[in-house]
Amino acid sequence: MSKEHFGRTREQLKQALFTAHLDPKQPVKEHVKTLVGKGETKRDRFVAAVHVTTTAIDKILQSESEAAMYHFLYNKTQMPFEKGITPHLIGAGRENCAFLITPESGSPVVIKMHMFSIGESVSEQLAQGQRLKTMHTKITEWYKEVDGFVVPSQFFIGNLPYRDEPALGIVQPYIANCRGVFDDFTYKEVTSLLKEDRQLQNDFRAITNTTFRLLDESGETVDFAGKNNLCITKSTDGSHRFVLIDSCRTYSLTQLKKKASMRHFRTKIDHRTNQLRTMRNAIDYG
Repeated sequence: MSKEHFGRTREQLKQALFTAHLDPKQPVKEHVKTLVGKGETKRDRFVAAVHVTTTAIDKILQSESEAAMYHFLYNKTQMPFEKGITPHLIGAGRENCAFLITPESGSPVVIKMHMFSIGESVSEQLAQGQRLKTMHTKITEWYKEVDGFVVPSQFFIGNLPYRDEPALGIVQPYIANCRGVFDDFTYKEVTSLLKEDRQLQNDFRAITNTTFRLLDESGETVDFAGKNNLCITKSTDGSHRFVLIDSCRTYSLTQLKKKASMRHFRTKIDHRTNQLRTMRNAIDYG
């Protein structure tokens, strides 16, 4: 093949690649016929090859996504929401975007789209999900004395709200009437509520006992820096309880100190830990 002929062929194939999606849609078997049949042009053969290849890749990705979803939830019927319901964005943080879904029957749920998983392979998304699931299990065990403090979470891989590609999703029950301990209350309001509500005070002691012990022993902590992550919720009967909204991530203060990009985050956690110590002193000695 001459250099000029090769150049023309390469240009024809390049044009075919970028215009293949404009051709009329046909079943895969028709593209296969074009690919192996006689008397077809190079352009038509190449376009047929593009269609067959992309269809095969889509099928593989779809099957991997299905397998990943089964891996985490074991059965699609266990998903606590229905298809076709419009999700509403209710929050966006450093790692997650949170969507509220209110089904026609059942309780509302929140789906958190893990932003760092978008564009990754399904196997990497599975690995990320497993790491978060392991940390969630660890946090649940840490604070098991406080009923309902750690929000239960399910993990799956699938096409999340407003995305046409698989991503890691975290499903949690929607917690209504939540107010952030550090963001929505004043120090006086929190300490007054703790002194008035004996059960809430007992829970606060258990939470801070565990938190301070972990910091002293291993330097590990949960995410107290996130906006409205540590909350107090009020039930319809007027009772209050603490809730940890983002319960899928643990941090090592030693590691945070080494990473320049995380020093502000570390400073914020230190500040809020000191706030917890001050609140604890107020109910213990105030």
